[in-house]
Amino acid sequence: MMPKTQPERFQFVEKIFFRFVLAVTVLSALLCLLAYVASQVVFVVPAAITAVTGMLIYVHGANFLFGFLRVIKFLVSIMKLKRNVSIGRSLFAMVVSPVAGFAVYIAFFIMALTGCAA
Repeated sequence: MMPKTQPERFQFVEKIFFRFVLAVTVLSALLCLLAYVASQVVFVVPAAITAVTGMLIYVHGANFLFGFLRVIKFLVSIMKLKRNVSIGRSLFAMVVSPVAGFAVYIAFFIMALTGCAA
């Protein structure tokens, strides 16, 4: 159930956002590992997995943008309320999303190359 006050709602969404970013980052790492294994074994990664990997790059970009907007919202409206609310999870997401996005980009590139090798 969604909390009623603005700082509590902000903290609630912050936790959901953090869990989503963490799940997408783990998925990115697994896809990068899959791409590495496929390149070493000379196995063609199915086109559907390659397409999902390509779309995941945009998800990381959206995560970065959403984290940036949450930091701005915190600075503009939440910080004025002087409540015990932190933006550490959004800052973590802003740091992790580009790194995981780069890993997904490398995985996408390797997966595309494995299609040419077999």
